[in-house]
Amino acid sequence: MLSYEGIGISGVCLVNGYERKQTAYGPGVAIQDIDGLHRALCRWLLYRRERLTGAELAFLREELDLTEEMIATLIGKSSAVVRRWEDKEHAQIDRTADRLVRLLCLESLFPGESGLKLLEEISTPNKRVALSGPIYFARTNGDWQKTEKEELSSPQ
Repeated sequence: MLSYEGIGISGVCLVNGYERKQTAYGPGVAIQDIDGLHRALCRWLLYRRERLTGAELAFLREELDLTEEMIATLIGKSSAVVRRWEDKEHAQIDRTADRLVRLLCLESLFPGESGLKLLEEISTPNKRVALSGPIYFARTNGDWQKTEKEELSSPQ
């Protein structure tokens, strides 16, 4: 199991799909299909019901290859507000900005998926579940997927 901290989001663990290596600079890790892993992380963040945190906003913004100023313009906020959210790693961004960022990511990263279905999914009150503990990702059949802790004991 590997705690994947290179993205600024705490609690992300990789079950497999990585290899520990010794490099000239010391111990290192090679992650298979890191772009696919980041895409799976984006999908998980988009459909998660809790509002995005500053760290999650920063991750999504970087995946979109946008500057703070660019995303601020797109969501109708100042770059100072975006910077403040991103500096406060665990602070939630406001509800409207959260939805705009999700829709922007959905359109850019997953074209053809329904923005309406995304909004319905994250707005369903009886489905809201508070997160606690790590979030696990595993590489299965060549794709990265979020997996439940109970599934970890099953052979991959």
